[in-house]
Amino acid sequence: MFTEVRSSLVAVLRSRVRNGELTERGLAKLVGVSQPHIHNVLKGARVLSPELSDQILQHLRLSLLDLIQRDHIKAYLNFDDPGGGYVYVPVLRGSIGPTSPWPTEAGLTERMPFHASQVASIDNPVAVRLTEDARMSNTFSAGDIALLDQSHRARANIDRGAYYVVKSGSGGVVRRVQLSENALYLIPDDVYGHTPGWHRISMEGRHLNQFIRARAYLTTPLYEWNIT
Repeated sequence: MFTEVRSSLVAVLRSRVRNGELTERGLAKLVGVSQPHIHNVLKGARVLSPELSDQILQHLRLSLLDLIQRDHIKAYLNFDDPGGGYVYVPVLRGSIGPTSPWPTEAGLTERMPFHASQVASIDNPVAVRLTEDARMSNTFSAGDIALLDQSHRARANIDRGAYYVVKSGSGGVVRRVQLSENALYLIPDDVYGHTPGWHRISMEGRHLNQFIRARAYLTTPLYEWNIT
């Protein structure tokens, strides 16, 4: 499992360097290693250690939500379900909510079936359980399920009426959001119509995907299924 995650992390780092979001020198300084070491890691000449992987994940605010291999997810989706139009979606291990740590592992032995129509517009969906959130109590309860769309399109094209998984500290929350004047506003249901109560995050010098990790569809699976 770690080998797959490590490969995904290196691929993400290469992409960010190629796109100009990071430099080898900046990444090396961030995690306290030499630039030649980072260069060799990115070109595949050296192996990324678990300790250095943890440091990079922490400093870049990444988690397995960002590293799950898309082809690996597809292998766990049953698009040819003979039972009549259901898709079996992998479930993240852990939960999302203000009192829960950010999920760091994909529960590869658990899947939930959803109607094909629920996932038709989502590329490589995953599901996650939600914990109690007093500020969202009119919308969901502890134990409810969110179906996540982690695509760049879903995270960048903000819909004021939709819900999003937002990384907050060491955990995450589900909120409506709004972008305005270099700021991201998190909108809990209890102050939806009261703008002074919205939580403002400055986006100056930051990327939206540092905070918006997925669009969340609050829905209900048919039942839970564990691989034996």
